[in-house]
Amino acid sequence: MRNKILFLLLIFLTFSFCFFCGKKNSGQSNEPFIVECTVKLDGKPYKGARVEFQYTENTGSKVPGTDWKSNIVNTDENGKAKFVKTSFSRSVGAAYRVRAEHPIEKYWSDFQSNGMIMPGRTFTHTFLFTSE
Repeated sequence: MRNKILFLLLIFLTFSFCFFCGKKNSGQSNEPFIVECTVKLDGKPYKGARVEFQYTENTGSKVPGTDWKSNIVNTDENGKAKFVKTSFSRSVGAAYRVRAEHPIEKYWSDFQSNGMIMPGRTFTHTFLFTSE
């Protein structure tokens, strides 16, 4: 009789744990991940510079970092560009990187990154260019 009670208690605790933890960590998150970029030319914010945001989500079927998705925007009058990502799977892991195009010479900078996409976090990157 004692074994049956322990077994039923174990089953109850297991389902309770799965139910409550599953709601909190279901693998999906809608908390925004934000990357803010600033482009400056000769120390001043530059309007209209192109900034590229790339990210990859590891789906388990691909090698991490081989399937980059890209979005390119122009900076505003303050030399700023903002990328907001709200739909991704927390359980698979994802990486991001950003780069900016030189406003005059039109070459792309090296990529900058803080590593993994983290829901609820904001990262900032600054790209400094000179006209000479």
